[in-house]
Amino acid sequence: MDKVYLKSHPDFKLNGKEFCVSDLKSKNNTAFIYNSELFKFFKEWFNEKKTMALKTSGSTGNPKNILVRKKDMAISAKNTGEYFGLKSGNKALLCLPIKFIAGKMMIIRSIVLGLDLHIMAPTISPLKSCLEVFDFAAMTPLQLEKSILFLHKVKCLIVGGSPISDSLAKQVFGFSKVYETYGMTETVSHVAVKNLSRGEKYFSAL
Repeated sequence: MDKVYLKSHPDFKLNGKEFCVSDLKSKNNTAFIYNSELFKFFKEWFNEKKTMALKTSGSTGNPKNILVRKKDMAISAKNTGEYFGLKSGNKALLCLPIKFIAGKMMIIRSIVLGLDLHIMAPTISPLKSCLEVFDFAAMTPLQLEKSILFLHKVKCLIVGGSPISDSLAKQVFGFSKVYETYGMTETVSHVAVKNLSRGEKYFSAL
């Protein structure tokens, strides 16, 4: 995992297209004109610095800026891939803001694991207009609530950012792989999960 942030998995794709590291950092790459946050992330991830500056959400106190080791973020991505059985070439959906840890980790998982990452602007019902089926995605509880009718479009979904109500948990019981996650910026994304599809009541540590 040494300096993993200076390279990308050979199978990594962005919206179905292959990119090398130099492409991802290039100001002339038209793929990033529509998304300045994405371009900014790649510039930060693929530089020589071993850490990345993140802003906490405030769940453990007042929001503050912290430095997180890129190596730890890559390890977190690898652990997530192993736990959920993600394989290179799997199609992932990013429908969360890139400026927060959840959005950043979806990109890092794709870079490290070789996923085909499809990015859309964060909306309240991200699956409604999607015509494709995704192997992996992450949402907030509100997005999940507005996506109940479209959950067949995601094979494995993780949900975090705030607690999921009992009533919402009951609605996703029986669906294929919907997990509530527990974590924060300080823990570099989730450290425990609860399988809502099976009706689990307690979190299990990764």
